Amino acid sequence: CDLDDTDASTLAEAVKRSGGSGSNGAGGADGAAGGASGGPRLPLEALQLSFNSLTCRGVEALMNAVWGSRTLRELRLDNNSIGDRGVQVVSAVLGSVDTLSSLDLGFNSVTSGGMKVLMKAVADNRNLTSLSISGNAIDTGAAKAVAYALAYNRSLRSLFVDHCSVGYEGQRHMTAGIVSNSGTRLQALTGFQIGANAVSLGLPAALDNWSNEQVLKFIHLMWERTRQGGQGQDRHLLRPAEKDIDPLHLLPSVPDGNGNPKRILSNGGPLDP
Repeated sequence: CDLDDTDASTLAEAVKRSGGSGSNGAGGADGAAGGASGGPRLPLEALQLSFNSLTCRGVEALMNAVWGSRTLRELRLDNNSIGDRGVQVVSAVLGSVDTLSSLDLGFNSVTSGGMKVLMKAVADNRNLTSLSISGNAIDTGAAKAVAYALAYNRSLRSLFVDHCSVGYEGQRHMTAGIVSNSGTRLQALTGFQIGANAVSLGLPAALDNWSNEQVLKFIHLMWERTRQGGQGQDRHLLRPAEKDIDPLHLLPSVPDGNGNPKRILSNGGPLDP
């Protein structure tokens, strides 16, 4: 079916009537259809609204309905027309729905402005494990915002950035964000190969021919060895073998939410200049 904003508002009202707004954890399955029809109530665990005609107005109604949900785990809004405003509304809801683990905002004409708001929310989030922003153009400014999120987030396991036209500089920023995060859990990244970018940042040349999965495993191992060898020590006092795998001396500073540079400590936390 092809849902528009009017349909989304109707659906949102059904979610509210069935308790899908979350405080009591009850809602209708498949968009609260059960609650709207008087049928049995089931936890609202997924909203799958891909390939529709939703704009920011429809998304705003839906997000008001699921605010504070204790059961929503998956939200798919890809291939709509929600734009920057819709993404901003979704970003505001992220902090209130602590069960949400999978979010798809692909192909929604999101620009750098919307991406910056989203990535600030992602950086602070501790529940998302899968995020797709595929099909939204990522220029250098947006790439820096993604890098910021990747430098701070410690829950994401999969990030999809296919068909985003990320340039070399943007790819390098995003790769640096991953490498600088001592607590990264990222296991899969699509859209471009990070091996060559990792090598350009000073990591071993062999990574140039590795898959993204292999490079990410190497980064995890690198930080694990650094923690084991340098716990309780200043980074500059690490033994030579450990210092050789510490990337922080060669990484550029990672921007904060306002575009200002922050240095990164060996434990992954920010240090204001």
